[in-house]
Amino acid sequence: MTQYASCNIGCYPAFCTRLGSYLTLEKESRFRDTSLNVTPVLSRKSAAAVAAGKCEIAIGTLTKAESENIRYAAELSGLTFEILASDYFCAIVNRNSRHWGKESIPIQEIREDALVSMSYSPQFTGSFPVTNWKNFQQQSVLGDLESVKQAVAASNCVGITPHFSVIDDLYTKSGLVWPLRLTGFDSSLQIFMVYQPEITQSAFSAAMLEKIRAIHAQLSAAETKRRSDASTTS
Repeated sequence: MTQYASCNIGCYPAFCTRLGSYLTLEKESRFRDTSLNVTPVLSRKSAAAVAAGKCEIAIGTLTKAESENIRYAAELSGLTFEILASDYFCAIVNRNSRHWGKESIPIQEIREDALVSMSYSPQFTGSFPVTNWKNFQQQSVLGDLESVKQAVAASNCVGITPHFSVIDDLYTKSGLVWPLRLTGFDSSLQIFMVYQPEITQSAFSAAMLEKIRAIHAQLSAAETKRRSDASTTS
């Protein structure tokens, strides 16, 4: 295989930090003489970003209908489109919240809570009830999801994010935040990847593709196990 010196990856903002951490470990263990760049890219711009050469790989998350639009745009540009996993919107709260321990919650029940969100948050258009979103009483806007999780852990507020961004991470494993599936609308999402097909000729880029697939398979398995354990306990 050809060895390229760098790989540029775009990722939806809520998962960008976690993805970068996983891929850096892989790079350092196997490809120390290469350069890895992982930057935020909005999901709806994923195919356009790859087509324009801003990145070789882009990971996004959207509703099924919206992800099909990205598939169409990707294929028109000669790019490869691949579904990685199923996901959904969740609310995150801390251990002092009245919602702690629930598996799901209607979005209408958190409209009175103080909301903290990212400066460029997941796309809440499409199936997301924008009217309800605008009716949140108090809002704080922070720069990234790590700041949002810190704020939720430290205060009685609620955040909204794709669930994959908090599966088995340090905040959830340590009990600092608790994720609840949002209901009251179609909260389901599809996580997908768009990439230039020729990058598979590079050992480094091909390894990044495989690691991205493995990360999503592992997180899906972790969530399946958690649900199984929860049902057994109950």
